[in-house]
Amino acid sequence: MATRTSRKTTTRRKTSSKRAKSTKKSSAAQAVPTIPSGQRVWLLELPWGGLGGGMPAGVTYYKSLTAHAYVGTTLPDPLEPYASKPYSYLRWLEDELNGSEGPGATAAPLTLRPEQCADVDTIVAAAEQEYRQFHLANDVGTGKTLVAVAAAKSIAQMRGARTVLVTVDRPARITIPSWRRTIAALGDDGLRWIIMSSDSLGKLMARNGRPRLRVDVAVIDEAHQFRFASKRTSYMRRLTRMDSPHETSQFVLTITATPGHHPGEWGYLSSLFAQVHGDPPARWADFGRALSERGVPLETSYGKWTWNAEAKDSLQTQQAAISDVRDMLLRHEPPLMLTRSAPWGPPPFEVGLVELTPDQ
Repeated sequence: MATRTSRKTTTRRKTSSKRAKSTKKSSAAQAVPTIPSGQRVWLLELPWGGLGGGMPAGVTYYKSLTAHAYVGTTLPDPLEPYASKPYSYLRWLEDELNGSEGPGATAAPLTLRPEQCADVDTIVAAAEQEYRQFHLANDVGTGKTLVAVAAAKSIAQMRGARTVLVTVDRPARITIPSWRRTIAALGDDGLRWIIMSSDSLGKLMARNGRPRLRVDVAVIDEAHQFRFASKRTSYMRRLTRMDSPHETSQFVLTITATPGHHPGEWGYLSSLFAQVHGDPPARWADFGRALSERGVPLETSYGKWTWNAEAKDSLQTQQAAISDVRDMLLRHEPPLMLTRSAPWGPPPFEVGLVELTPDQ
C-alpha cells in the first residue's frame, strides 16, 4: 500500500508540474498584446488602479511593457486622454507592436532667424566632416531648441538616419511638451523621435545592460546634468556609444549654457576631446585626469575633480584654464562649439506649457 501511495503522489506531482509549465507558457504568451488582423493596440498612461476604481473594459496591464493596453479597431472616447503621446517612448513601443507608426504632433509653424540658421549650418558642417559631437552653449534666449531640432533633422537626412533621441531635464511635464511642440512646429520629417527625461533612460536599457534600440542621432539637452558619474550618466554614455570608436559612433549634439563649475565637469564631451586629440575614447573617459595630465589645474577631492590649490586662490588662473579648454572646441576648424548671446536681447517672459494628466 505504501508503494501505491508513493506512485500516486509522484503522478500528482508530475501532473502539477505539467500544469505549472503550461501556466508559465500561457503567461509568457501574454507578455505582449495579441493583435488580430485589422485591429491595433494602444498603449495607455492610465493611473494605478484604473479609472473610477476599476479597470476599463478591454484594458489589460502588461508587466513586460509596464503599461496598460487596449486592442481594437478604434480607441474608445473615454480612453483618448490616456493615449500615448507623439514622440514618447510609449508611442515608440506602440509603433513597434503595431508595425506601423501613429500620427505625429501638430503645432503652429515656426521659422528660424538668420542667426539660428547660421548656427544650424555650423553644426551640420561638423557632422559633414565626420566629427562625432557638437556642443551648443549659446546663452538663454538664443533659441537653442529650435537650432537643435533643425540641425538634427539635417544631419539625419544627410546620414540616412531614422531614430532621434532627445533627453531632457526636469520637470518633464514642462520640458517634454516644449520639445514636442518645437519638433511639430518645424516638422518631424517622418523621423522616429523619442523625447525622454534623463530620469527615465533606464527604460531604454535591456537586462544585459545594452540599449534596447539603436539611436542614430542624439540631442542631450541640459547636458550639465551628466557632469558627475551616476546611473543616468552611465545610461547616456551607453545609449550614445561614447566609448565606441569615432568612426562607428552616431552624432551627438549636447546643449547647455551652464557647462559646469570647471572643465573637469565637462565629461559629457570626453569622446569629442578624444577625437580632436586623435586619441581613442578610453584615453579621455576619466576626463578630469586627461585634462590634468595636459596642464589644466585640477585635482581630485573626495572622488571628484576640482580646482587645485593654486587655481582656488586665483580667479585669473581659473578663467585662463576655462578659456584654454573651451577654445579647443570653439577655435577648432570646423568649430565644434558655439557660444554667443542673443542679438535681439534677453528672452521675453513667456507662459510655458505644463502637461497635466487627465486626472490632474
